Amino acid sequence: MLANPRALRITRQSDNLWARILDVQKALEGRAYEVPGEITFTIEDDRMCPANVGTWRLAADGPAAQLSRITGPADLVIDIPALSSLYLGGMSARDLAQAGHLKPLTGDAVGKLARMFRTDPEPHNSFGF
Repeated sequence: MLANPRALRITRQSDNLWARILDVQKALEGRAYEVPGEITFTIEDDRMCPANVGTWRLAADGPAAQLSRITGPADLVIDIPALSSLYLGGMSARDLAQAGHLKPLTGDAVGKLARMFRTDPEPHNSFGF
């Protein structure tokens, strides 16, 4: 939801690639990360895949990553649609935070997440469908 719906201006309308993470552990451990880092996050609700719900610790070192469940506090709360967008690398963590799809709980959580999930070059699909 937009904080100020009157600020919305539609300049173009199109469909893009849609994706949804079904198994958060397999997905995040199978992805490479732009910079090494560690971040904790909570997924509070996933009606389609309840096994994704909980607090997780992601430790990434470039091409290798490990995701484990934790019981301690998280750096941020994120929903599955936002995490799925980050996973592909074409969406900014800052934009997702501004749209209310992730909630930082510690100082630089959004910046850390943005750096880890950044891709260079950004993904591109040249085929329309």
